Amino acid sequence: MKKILLLLTVLLATVVAEAKVIKIAFEDGTTKYYSSSQLSAIEFDDEGYVTIYTWDGQEEVLDTHARYEEVTIDDNPVIYEVVDATVGLTLSEGAFIPEEYLPTRDVTVMNILYPSTDPDGNPVTLSGSIFIPKNIMDGDAESHGILLHNHFTSAYKNQCSTHGYYQFEGMLLAMPVFIDYIVVTSDFYGFGTTERFPQAFLCGTTNAKASLDCLRAAKQLLDDEGIAYGDLLFNIGYSSGGFDALAVQKLRDNEYRDEFFFDKTFAGGLPGDIKMAYQEYVTTFHTIYNVVMPLMVVAFNETLHLNLSYSDVFQSFLADNIDDWILSKNYSTQEINDLIGREKTVDDIFQPPYLDLSTEESLALQDCLESQNLANGWTPDPTQKLYIMHARDDDYVPIQSVRAILPFLENNGYQPSIIPGRTNLQTNFLVRRQGHLTATLFYLVQTVAALKAWPTMYENHEMKPIFQQLLQSEEFNIAETIALLENMGIDVRGIVNRIIAQIIAGQDGQTIDLSALTQQLMAALALIGIDWQEFNEMLADSGINLQALVLQLIDYLTTPTDAGASPMHAPQQSMVLPSDTYEQQLTQWLNAVTVTK
Repeated sequence: MKKILLLLTVLLATVVAEAKVIKIAFEDGTTKYYSSSQLSAIEFDDEGYVTIYTWDGQEEVLDTHARYEEVTIDDNPVIYEVVDATVGLTLSEGAFIPEEYLPTRDVTVMNILYPSTDPDGNPVTLSGSIFIPKNIMDGDAESHGILLHNHFTSAYKNQCSTHGYYQFEGMLLAMPVFIDYIVVTSDFYGFGTTERFPQAFLCGTTNAKASLDCLRAAKQLLDDEGIAYGDLLFNIGYSSGGFDALAVQKLRDNEYRDEFFFDKTFAGGLPGDIKMAYQEYVTTFHTIYNVVMPLMVVAFNETLHLNLSYSDVFQSFLADNIDDWILSKNYSTQEINDLIGREKTVDDIFQPPYLDLSTEESLALQDCLESQNLANGWTPDPTQKLYIMHARDDDYVPIQSVRAILPFLENNGYQPSIIPGRTNLQTNFLVRRQGHLTATLFYLVQTVAALKAWPTMYENHEMKPIFQQLLQSEEFNIAETIALLENMGIDVRGIVNRIIAQIIAGQDGQTIDLSALTQQLMAALALIGIDWQEFNEMLADSGINLQALVLQLIDYLTTPTDAGASPMHAPQQSMVLPSDTYEQQLTQWLNAVTVTK
């Protein structure tokens, strides 16, 4: 093949600084788009066929295609192509549901190229995707808003949205309770148009910038195409995507308050404090997700320019294969786990200096990890709502690493509560006996449920006042809550009666047997492996004051029925005792249990 480098040095040199988009139209009617930051050469043979080479100096073939018709440089900063108008997204195997029960959702997928910056702040063209459910695209339903999705840990170059990898997007949009939102996903730096560069795994600012720039470009494109996307905007992610979702919130609060307003950020399974996660790994020598350590060290070394020698950090079996196993992006995370050896422990992977938290080498790495701590360099905006979820038995990400950021948020205007919408910080640290992967489903169900309910809660003019009164009252009041639920048509009589049957002792209901309640509570906790200390940790993480809630419940259940009061009080008229008696009993009970346990 004879090389005719029609666009090589002169043309590419004029566009690489601005990272423009190169558009090639082919005789077969197709069009392909490339970023100038992606290419080293475009080669044409004598018959008009074209070969695309990457910018790595080795003339690696990136793509080949049919005879070209026209090559242009597009000045539009946002370029897109419709992949397919009816891609069937599936609630995939990641949801742990038998295949025959997996629903699908037809969507239109648009791959986009958009301007952003690399980790050093230089212009670069990144890639991402927009997912529009078919019922929205066809005009059969209105979009409620946009979900900015931050993808979870990837290592294989084809596991990004612009290469047709739609796992998490499928799990969001194909949940049995379909949600009518448009999903926007960035490939992030290191995938898609920039796959020849090391990825910026857990590099919060880099990934947050890529995500927000993708959101801006997607909104511009949807506006240009006349596609209405609704008023709501949510920021979501699980695992490393949960870390990036909070990093997006952090960047938005620090630099983009006037441009973006998130109705809520949903972050699950995240390492909020990466340094603490590393300390946990090397202290316990345990993780079943060995790939995270080389991914993290390599990303920080390459992206943040640490100049580490991999042979100094890792044992030789891993150090000698960093180029192949990690930097090539030829393997998935699970394949890398197999290559490393799932039976290996942390002390089999790191060199001794990195297993001792007091050495100069380890302290230098810890300083770098600390620089990515989500509690650093963030001026939170407490008008933004957050949801943070983490499984207590997470076998990938130690729960301590996310719990560590809660005091920072509380010191900056956030108040935790497990009740959705009750405060600006909803938490769920209650999920037990679920590993990192299976807990994904808990995160998805809660997130999708919230997204489904949100338009009714905050947009429906009839329901909005009721929900606001219920969720945003200054004090969580049992009687008021039940009355509001009744006004919404929810019959809670049976629920309360079952509660009464469980906690009221004696035939005539003259007292509440707190000792029996203690035994029942501790027995129930023991069945699921929770001791009293962990129970209190769960309450503290979730902002729950057990004594206050129980007292309110007791007060409600034992208040005499007045004229016009809720009929829910009627069965409790014979159970009235002064509230201070219950408070005294409850205080004694809590103190006794705290001491004995």
